Amino acid sequence: MSSPIPLIYRLTFTYLEPILNLSGFYLYTFDIPKGQATYIPSAILPYNPATDVIYAQLSGCMLLIFFLQAVFLRYTKDPTAWRMINFALALYDVRILQGTYAHMVEHGRLDPLGWRHEDWAQVGFTAGIGALRVLCAAGFGMGGGKGRFVGGRGDKGRTA
Repeated sequence: MSSPIPLIYRLTFTYLEPILNLSGFYLYTFDIPKGQATYIPSAILPYNPATDVIYAQLSGCMLLIFFLQAVFLRYTKDPTAWRMINFALALYDVRILQGTYAHMVEHGRLDPLGWRHEDWAQVGFTAGIGALRVLCAAGFGMGGGKGRFVGGRGDKGRTA
């Protein structure tokens, strides 16, 4: 039986993105100065160990997202569950992009010609995967007329 979840969603959200989140977890747990530099150039804000508590929370968030994607989304083929998880993560993506934009405005770094490769990777992955996530949350490509966004509820007939 074929999966109701399109291949592009399965590959992105259960393989690619968990790898990215696990690498982020590693950076923000074991190499915080390098992790910080992926978002903030050290010339703007040198690493300060007093901020480690914030990075512990960020690495915990990345570990949570890793689990949701690498374990939970592989466990379920329920389109409604996939849409709900991806809607929640889309909210997180929006906040990441808002924060990145505010930081770049504050430090005069909006011109993409001046971006570092870390900036391109961070904004590119977040925006690109975020756009795919919005499509998934909307039920695009899931067919069958299931789900609130495409004509019904994906949990019809469920007994539990």
